[in-house]
Amino acid sequence: MSRPFPRTLPEFQAVFPDDASCRRYLVERRWADGFRCPACGGEAAWERASLRFLCQRCRRETSVTAGTILDHTRLPLVTWFWAAYLVATTPGLNALSLGRLLGLSSRETAWTVMSRLRRSMS
Repeated sequence: MSRPFPRTLPEFQAVFPDDASCRRYLVERRWADGFRCPACGGEAAWERASLRFLCQRCRRETSVTAGTILDHTRLPLVTWFWAAYLVATTPGLNALSLGRLLGLSSRETAWTVMSRLRRSMS
């Protein structure tokens, strides 16, 4: 049974306080019925560092973020999750304001996050 969607940012931050909780959420959503290797269909994997899984059958390494807007990013998962919440719940939010709310030091980073989120929502 899934939890109701958090209504406030503090509620959201309580559900997703760190990268580990965000990672668990992504793993549960991507492989709800258990790990499945995209290369061979294997059902067993070793968890590796940095969001990666190594298939026990073919030894292919797969990331839980592969093929998503989170792929190839250096920002912490928790920053992405909070950004997604803010973009989805704050009408008229722009990249500069998003960057300030998240404490991002680079306008380019804030713009990239906003751009990826907008593209994924359209």
